[in-house]
Amino acid sequence: ETLLSEIVHNSGMDGLDLVASITKSDPEAEVKISVIQSLSFRMADSHVADVISTVDDDTFDLMYERGYLDEIDDTGIQERLAAARARVEERISPAERLQRILYVHDGGDHSAEISEFVATIDLGDNQDAHVGLIYEAHKQYSNAVSQGLLQRLLTGRTLFHGADDILAKSGVIVEDDELLAEILSVRERGNNRSEAAASVLGSVTVGKLIDALFGILDEINALSSYDEVLSTRYHSIREHIAHVPGSSLVTAILERSASASNEHVQELAELLVRRDTDGPRGRPILDELHSSIEDLATQWAVRLIADGDGAKRRQLSAVADLIGKFPSESLLPVLNRLHDDELRRYRAIRQQTLAERRRGAAANEADMYYLSSYERAFAAIKSTSTTTLMMTLLLDEFVGEHAAAVLTQQWIQENEPKKDRRFPMGVDFSRVEDMRQRRADNPADTCVEAEAIFEAVASLIGEDATEEQKKLAIKLAIRAVRLPHGERNEIIEKLLELTPQRSRADLVRNLVLSGETIPFAVVHGGIEEVLEAAKAQPWILDEGWQLKAWVELLPFTDRPDKLPEVIASLPQRQRDPFFLEGMLSACNSIHTVEMEDVVFKLAENDENFYNTRVWHEAIGRCGTASSVRRYLDLILEDKIDPNGRWYTTRTISELLKEHPEVREYVKDILKAGESPKIVFLAQIMVECADAETLLLLVELENRLERGFLSSRSVESVVVEHVPSAEWQNAFEAVPVPAIELRQTLLEMTTDGGPSDAAARILRIIDKNRDQNGAPEEEPRHPDLASGKPWPILETETAAS
Repeated sequence: ETLLSEIVHNSGMDGLDLVASITKSDPEAEVKISVIQSLSFRMADSHVADVISTVDDDTFDLMYERGYLDEIDDTGIQERLAAARARVEERISPAERLQRILYVHDGGDHSAEISEFVATIDLGDNQDAHVGLIYEAHKQYSNAVSQGLLQRLLTGRTLFHGADDILAKSGVIVEDDELLAEILSVRERGNNRSEAAASVLGSVTVGKLIDALFGILDEINALSSYDEVLSTRYHSIREHIAHVPGSSLVTAILERSASASNEHVQELAELLVRRDTDGPRGRPILDELHSSIEDLATQWAVRLIADGDGAKRRQLSAVADLIGKFPSESLLPVLNRLHDDELRRYRAIRQQTLAERRRGAAANEADMYYLSSYERAFAAIKSTSTTTLMMTLLLDEFVGEHAAAVLTQQWIQENEPKKDRRFPMGVDFSRVEDMRQRRADNPADTCVEAEAIFEAVASLIGEDATEEQKKLAIKLAIRAVRLPHGERNEIIEKLLELTPQRSRADLVRNLVLSGETIPFAVVHGGIEEVLEAAKAQPWILDEGWQLKAWVELLPFTDRPDKLPEVIASLPQRQRDPFFLEGMLSACNSIHTVEMEDVVFKLAENDENFYNTRVWHEAIGRCGTASSVRRYLDLILEDKIDPNGRWYTTRTISELLKEHPEVREYVKDILKAGESPKIVFLAQIMVECADAETLLLLVELENRLERGFLSSRSVESVVVEHVPSAEWQNAFEAVPVPAIELRQTLLEMTTDGGPSDAAARILRIIDKNRDQNGAPEEEPRHPDLASGKPWPILETETAAS
């Protein structure tokens, strides 16, 4: 089989004639198939037809299934292909038939077949495989798959998780009361059929779904106590409305807007707000419908404000949330009116609560805090008008902090790179070094937002300032120092004196995030205050968050070297590495030799750090040769388990690639051959081997009688991966001359048997050369002058 294929690929017409003649008389089906494939590649159609004339139907069917004959322009072959196709189709399952359609790529339109398959296939016990095929089909025939799923839905067949997303993306819309009834009958969450049904509903049916929701809501509001059945039905319908097409929802809401009660207005606004418009499961509302939503928000806001106290604060807040979801500068005036009305009511409720000493109904209402909704909405409307408006609110005792928050958020979103923190945990200090450099380059750098906030702060901390004014000043300053704020040492020192311990930690944290280096005494003083307070209130240390807030700032002081000393002075429970994970993560943000010493010193003081994931990550992010060397030394001293779960051999190997001097250090240890960790060191060197290391590892394999080197590690020495000029994210394997390496390996060979490591590596190199080619200057034999045969043949081995 191999010989005939080689002749086909490397000969002229006489070779093709010879191969065809030999193959016709060969009884083996696989030989015929292999040769026919090779002949097809050479486009030798007449020779293919000649050989195929001797092939039986079973062999022909195999060739059809493998797709070798589709491009052969021969009437006889095409007729046999049609017959083979019919035979094969009779005995394969629907799933196999779909696989052939998807992977053969015959250029035909199979939309009808795919729709039929998707509509009728019994998912059964092999659901995962069938669903995988449907998703694969969707990549090539999205409309056909969508139509098939719609038929499954309408005919009552089972559906799978994600079918609703495929239908939603297709844009299919149906009006169907039976689907509505099915949705209304569902009580549990995650019903595949009902969610798929909701994903294709038109505006008329969606309107009926909203009416049903209103009916249940009215029943709930009429009750004096909680009803679990009604609540379950209510939330089930809301979950299904979250799946309906955006256009259907907006149209249905527009038709009900004018007659909606205040309670229903809140519900409609929440239905628009709670939609997940992003991600693969999103149900986006088209941009052309945003103007209709803006009109709704304006109409509802005007109506609710005009109703005075007849409209509830939560109803106005729902409209503010809607504006935040669909922000537009044109909505800023109406949002400001909503905000003014909320502020008026909130002030009145607070005054009433004080007068009643929190014993009346106003106390419960005062606890309902909606100003955060307005903050989010203002922050979403990014314009100079918003900035100007927020600056006028900074001195207000109730909304000044929110105004400062809006100014800060908008500046950060506009001026700092966005980070993908899908699962944010704790404070992100990753940009501290960048901000420090920025501040060092231009200490006077500031922004209009910070200037406005600090102006308000200065007016609030004068000699005659009340305690309430000082509290507001502190809240504003915490926001302001997060922004570029120039050189304001005097006022910041005064604020640090005025600010209570809990808020001071926030103030210092934002100073750190803006690029300031904090005096050690400030952070140490905060820690001591927490420990002192804990003597009277032990719960402070039990909860721990106040202490953590200060400890996490220790890496950013002007004396980071003091950090291990401070940690060592903490109570035993608070010295636990798991308690200090936030502080260790903060250490990852500072890449200096000083911080490297700190991280190692922590573990030197307490070996429990060696069992903490974040400590190992901190070492890895030091990124220096010294940190890698010290880490390896800890392994050699048995302080770190080299087979532990934190650092794999490949991770350490990657670090060695970056630091050749450390790699040489490991080589010296391997050459000495005395380390008890020699196996571990050999394993990490395998991943970053060069020619010298490869020879060293061959010696170790022979001495220790165990294998280390793999084909991949040998390839890294004799092949260079060069980025492809034609293909994105691809590379070309370019052979690297290895003449001296192969000569040395040949000298090291013994009998060529299983225990001959040098011979094994030479065979790997030869195989790689067969696959990727060899450099022109590299001879096939490693060293002819040596007189030593290569390859070492079994007969010679036996003779020896």
